[in-house]
Amino acid sequence: MIFGVLAATVLALYVLSCIAVYVWADRLIFQPDREVYMTPADCGVAFRDVFIPLQGSESLHGWFHQARDGAPSVLFLHGTCGNMSENIAHFRRLSCLGVSVLMVDYRGYGASSGLRPSEREMKEDAVAAWKFLHEVAPASTSRFVFGRSLGASVALGALPKLDIVSGVILECPFTSILDVVRLNKLSYLFPFSFLIRTKFNTYQAAAHVTRPVLLIHGTKDSLIPSDMSKALLAQLVNGKLVLVSGAGHDNVALIGAKDYLEEISDFMDICTRSKPEASRILHDVVDG
Repeated sequence: MIFGVLAATVLALYVLSCIAVYVWADRLIFQPDREVYMTPADCGVAFRDVFIPLQGSESLHGWFHQARDGAPSVLFLHGTCGNMSENIAHFRRLSCLGVSVLMVDYRGYGASSGLRPSEREMKEDAVAAWKFLHEVAPASTSRFVFGRSLGASVALGALPKLDIVSGVILECPFTSILDVVRLNKLSYLFPFSFLIRTKFNTYQAAAHVTRPVLLIHGTKDSLIPSDMSKALLAQLVNGKLVLVSGAGHDNVALIGAKDYLEEISDFMDICTRSKPEASRILHDVVDG
């Protein structure tokens, strides 16, 4: 009798835990912040606020830095936490390369409209931002999409709907949300493949990418292991992986320093040239 009651209690708690995961998973995946507490002006970069109209009355808030006419342009897609304020350093670094930069907050983040982020809407937001980049930098000789962490998955997921992409830059990407969850040794206790509706399957998307891709990952990333970038590289037709020795998830650019910027600059230069020259980056791995 006691054993039966105990078993029923454990089963009930397990079922309730599964329901909680199903209901609350997206709140753990998406961690937006509405407060934009810094702007590029705080680090001395010229920019202008932009609002990109979406269907209905919604819009995306972004920052745009205009480089010289004809300079390459970059759409930067940030990760899951905070908003653009946490990514000002990337905005500044890219502007220092002499390229035009557009950074946006997804719906539900910062001053963008919307209530809660979703995988589908994030990809739609990336497409809308890309079209806007064409409008504000029409003379760019080449255009790149740069996704960091979750933004890397957004970038590859939206890529089939982005036109005239010269190259893709992915910093600390993961293979899928489920693969990240399964890094926890206790993950086998729950059927996460059924409970987590937000997939962000970057590995699957990578198999269909034909454009040149630069992956950058820290060797000491404890959140998203660099092995995930290696797995993505194996899926790509034309890719290069730069491993930054000793860098974690949030300090790749800081640890990589000058070499980090040079890798990005060289990649953009190669992709701006003819296709035969761009093929030089095919399945290359560099230890930084």
